[in-house]
Amino acid sequence: MQHAPALYIEPVDFVGRIQHAIEDFRFGRKQNKAFRNTVRELSGLSDHELADIGVERSDIVAVARECAAS
Repeated sequence: MQHAPALYIEPVDFVGRIQHAIEDFRFGRKQNKAFRNTVRELSGLSDHELADIGVERSDIVAVARECAAS
């Protein structure tokens, strides 16, 4: 009779996984809020004001993404 190899199942840390998921969710919400606020603020500026800070109106979304990612 052959012996079956012992099967090792790594314990799952459900609490840690849930905490990590909550942290990821909060971080995503924070980034999304920063993105929306930046788009709103830059969109409210005139073309002249945007030119003063070196941003074109077509670049607002890209600038907001960069801002939210940092």
